[in-house]
Amino acid sequence: FLNAMAMEFVLSGTALNYGMGRGVGSFFYGVSVLFAGFLVQRHDPRLVMPLFLVCFTAMLLIVYLFRRRPLPAARTASSAGVLSIAQLLKTYPRYTAMLAGCALLMAGHTPVCTYMNHVVGKAGGREAAMGAALAIAAMMELPAMSLFETIKKRFSISALFRFCAAMF
Repeated sequence: FLNAMAMEFVLSGTALNYGMGRGVGSFFYGVSVLFAGFLVQRHDPRLVMPLFLVCFTAMLLIVYLFRRRPLPAARTASSAGVLSIAQLLKTYPRYTAMLAGCALLMAGHTPVCTYMNHVVGKAGGREAAMGAALAIAAMMELPAMSLFETIKKRFSISALFRFCAAMF
């Protein structure tokens, strides 16, 4: 829901560098999984759930404290102009193909994430190594996320999509 909240800010006219926000999120995700990996290795793994609950509660509080400006009248959707999901997919076939491609990319990516713990374990790593692996993966996003506003001025979004899909 944080992505949806960011889009609401953009629609309300708030200037927002979305890539930088995602990059900062990836950075702090990397720091938190690195910390969690060391915590679990040194202490009881049962600490993960209370730690998650504290972080989630803090995030909910922060989101609650955000206030947004109402959307201008020209940007609100009328109920007559809203398409059903089936109509949307039928009306915009290129968008449908893009969604299908993203779903297939994620279908290939999910097993890697699911079994990364086993891969790290087979390589001789423990919880701290798992945290470090996830932190490195998160930090690898930072250059692209922080420079996205500059990159998108030079390349079309469709070219960036194709490049990202090939690199994924």
